[in-house]
Amino acid sequence: SNQIELLACCKSGSEVISLILKMEQSVQQRILIFLWQWCSARNKANAGTKMATATEICTSVPYHIMQWDNTQNKNKSTTSMQLPKWQPPHDFLKLNCDASFHQNTGNGGWGFVVRNED
Repeated sequence: SNQIELLACCKSGSEVISLILKMEQSVQQRILIFLWQWCSARNKANAGTKMATATEICTSVPYHIMQWDNTQNKNKSTTSMQLPKWQPPHDFLKLNCDASFHQNTGNGGWGFVVRNED
C-alpha cells in the first residue's frame, strides 16, 4: 500500500516508470500486471463492452502472476526448438500510438513511436 501512495503522488508517466524500476522485482511484477489489467478493462469499456470492476481487476492480478510464473518455470525445465524471429518486410514502418482524455478536466495526451525493420 505504501507503493500505491508513492505512485499516486507521481506527476508524470516517466516519474511512475522511474519509481517502479526502483522497486523489487516481485512488486514490479504485481504493479505492471495490475496496470495491464486496468488498461485492458478501460479498452474494453471504450469498445463498448462491460468494464471489469475494481475488485475483478485486483483479484485477477494473483492469477496472472501464477500463470506467468508457471510459464517461466516450464521454460526453464523443458528445451524447445527455437522459432525464427519474425522480421518485418523491407521498407515498411511500424507505427504504435496511444492517447487518453480526462473528460472532467479536459486534459489529455497522446504519443506515438515509428520504427523501421531495425
